[in-house]
Amino acid sequence: MSKKIQSFVALTLLLMAQHVLALPNSEIAALEALYNQTGGANWNRNALWMGPQGTWCQWEGVSCDNNNAHIKTIVLNFNNLTGKIPEELSNLTELIELKLPGNLLTGKIPQELGELSQLSTLDLSLNQLSGKIPTKLGDLIKVTSINLADNMLSGSIPAKLSQLANLSRLYLSKNQLSGSIPTELGDFQRLSLLKLDNNQLTGNIPPQLGMLSFLGTLALENNELIGDVPLEIQQLASIFYFTIENNCLDVDPQLLVGSSWNIVSPQRVGCKVPLPAVGLPLITVLVNGTEVTVSWDAVDNAEEYTLFYAPFPYKGTKTIKSIDLGDVGSITAQLWNGASFYVALKAYNADSVSDYSNIELFTLN
Repeated sequence: MSKKIQSFVALTLLLMAQHVLALPNSEIAALEALYNQTGGANWNRNALWMGPQGTWCQWEGVSCDNNNAHIKTIVLNFNNLTGKIPEELSNLTELIELKLPGNLLTGKIPQELGELSQLSTLDLSLNQLSGKIPTKLGDLIKVTSINLADNMLSGSIPAKLSQLANLSRLYLSKNQLSGSIPTELGDFQRLSLLKLDNNQLTGNIPPQLGMLSFLGTLALENNELIGDVPLEIQQLASIFYFTIENNCLDVDPQLLVGSSWNIVSPQRVGCKVPLPAVGLPLITVLVNGTEVTVSWDAVDNAEEYTLFYAPFPYKGTKTIKSIDLGDVGSITAQLWNGASFYVALKAYNADSVSDYSNIELFTLN
């Protein structure tokens, strides 16, 4: 082999070696952590993972930039990932897309994901993630879409998310989020879709959401929201899909004409108005030989009654018995000579129960 050919081969091998070693060790470690901590051996698709050095950008679901210098996307949808999301993913400094939906991931969302400064899309939906939404996700300055729906996330919605100037889609549906909707969400500049449905959100719909001039979809159904639908939202020209059923909201029926709002009932949508508290019963006992009648006047807001009785002398709560009487106003019983009982009454409706009425004692001689 000539010296020229030897030199050419040596140069080629050197360039190949440099190419193989182009991916930073920290990014390789992040991929390995993802595989090892989420049961990679049992993934539905794991082609080439943990293969020879230099194949990282060919691993299933992984893509790199044109120079294979950095990992750009990880897409492992519905792939039987289990366990926790490794915090080492924060080492992927050039990552623009992280999609892990439809898996069996558990535990908390790592705060460290908020360090992915180039991230555009984050999709962790349809998993079993729990805990609070990390406030550091509000540092994802380039993110345009966040999907955390269909998990078991709890706590409040971080107001810091409103700092995401490029965010256009936010999916937080079907979690266990509580508290009020942050007024700061009205600060989003480009938000076109906001889905907060099927949580445990309370309080009023903030009128500041009416400042979202690009908002087309607003889903708030199946929460515990109260009050009026703010006029600012009613007048929002961009909105075409608005769901609010199964809350306790007042809606002007005229707003429904020609609208695409998904509303079951035009007024007090999904509202269960608590029944007024029941009053206190007052009973009267009438004895005629061995016949005893206990009667009472109808009690305000009561739907049914229960009679309680215990033998005299009283020997403790274990001796108290009861009879459900429905909505009647008296009960008559034939007893025996020497019978002696305490009697009292309680009134009920679907939302409340009264205290005991006056307690009466009778003895049949």
